[in-house]
Amino acid sequence: MSHPFFEFFNEDRPFIDPDEKNWPKEWNEIYFKSYPRLKQVKLPNPKLQELGLSEAIIKRKTDRNFSGDPINIQQLSNLLFYAAGITRGGQEFSRAYPSGGARYPIEIYPAVFNASDFDRGIYHYNVKNHVLELISSEADDLGKIKNALRVPFAGKAAFALVFSMVPGRSFSKYGNFAFKLGLLEAGHISQNIYLLAQALGLKCCALGAVAEEPIHKILDIDGFNEVVFYAVVLGT
Repeated sequence: MSHPFFEFFNEDRPFIDPDEKNWPKEWNEIYFKSYPRLKQVKLPNPKLQELGLSEAIIKRKTDRNFSGDPINIQQLSNLLFYAAGITRGGQEFSRAYPSGGARYPIEIYPAVFNASDFDRGIYHYNVKNHVLELISSEADDLGKIKNALRVPFAGKAAFALVFSMVPGRSFSKYGNFAFKLGLLEAGHISQNIYLLAQALGLKCCALGAVAEEPIHKILDIDGFNEVVFYAVVLGT
C-alpha cells in the first residue's frame, strides 16, 4: 500500500484509451482565460540577452534581499513569455513548460508593487495574446496581496507572480491525478522563473504558504473551480 497522499491521486483515474481517436473532444480542447472588458496593457516583444544555461543553473538561488527598486515592462514581458508563454503556435499552443496532457490548468496573476514605466496593479497574464489585464489598481488591494504573501521581505519586492489552478481543465481526463499534475506544472514554471531571474538580473523567492482567501476575494475567484496556491516574489 502506498502513502495516503499518493493514493488520493489514483483513486478515480479514468481509463485513457491508447488510441487518441477515441478521446472525447474536451480532452484536446485548450482553454484560455481572459478578461476582455478590462483594461489591457500590451507587453513588448520579448528579447533576452544571452546567458549560458550552465551558468544560469549554477547561479540559480533563492534571494530575499530586495532593494525596493521598480520593475520595467520589458523585464516582465521577458519573464512571462520565456517562463510560461506560448512558444509554438498551431493547434497545440505549446508553451515554455510541460503540462500533463497539454491541459494547462495554471493561471498567473502578476501583482506589480513598483514599476518604472507602467502602472502598478494586480493583473492577469493573458497568455494567448501576451498582454496584461488589469484587475485592480487600488493601493489597498496591493497591500492585501503583500500581506497574503505572509513574509516581510515581500514588502520590498517589485512584483509577485501569483499562481492559481483550474482543476476542471484536467479533471475530466485524469480525475484526482489532475491535482498532482497541476502541482508539478507549477514547479516547472517556477524553475523557468528562477533561471530567467539570473538572465534578467533579478532576485526571486518562491512561496508555498500564501493566504489564499484574501487573494481569492481580490481576484473574484471561488477557491474551488479556481484556487490560488503558490507565488513567486521578484525584484532587484
